[in-house]
Amino acid sequence: MKKILSAAAVALLATAAPAFAAENLTAAFNTPTGATTTGTYFGQVRVTVSGTGFSNGNTVNDAFYQTVSQARNSGLYQLAYTAGSFASTGATRNQAVANSILDGMVPAYSANNTYSFVLNTGLSQANASVLSFGVADDNYRDNGGSYTFSVSAVPEPATWGMMLMGFGMIGFGLRSYKRSSTKVTYA
Repeated sequence: MKKILSAAAVALLATAAPAFAAENLTAAFNTPTGATTTGTYFGQVRVTVSGTGFSNGNTVNDAFYQTVSQARNSGLYQLAYTAGSFASTGATRNQAVANSILDGMVPAYSANNTYSFVLNTGLSQANASVLSFGVADDNYRDNGGSYTFSVSAVPEPATWGMMLMGFGMIGFGLRSYKRSSTKVTYA
């Protein structure tokens, strides 16, 4: 019985793992189409973006900040995303990631140019979609450099509840399992 319950726990973890695996992407600052995930997402996703590039000549930027002044570039150059893929015109300012970050705050400047945040896609499971990430800029010809993304689904509270309940049931089954004992008597 114990072996069966242990095998069930391993099978449960094995089937849950791919759903929360991170997907890694690379995008160039000088392309309007950015990078598109291969998997589909809905609800909340965790995004980690890192790397630097430049725009407007030689101004060094990361996904959110001009690294020279460490000020947010509210004008042309900021991380954007869309459900589906970007049209050939690329990202626009109204698709800025800053508009959909869960707590509404752009991460503080990071000297290693790496940022991690939770993005609310606004998509339901019924209309899950690939996600595209790029930078909003009016002129891509003077840009350069690249950045990397790690995108993974954030489990919904109901998913966590079901998983914890399942582990509890397995634990209860193991605890209430009666062991049979064999007594040896000598004549």
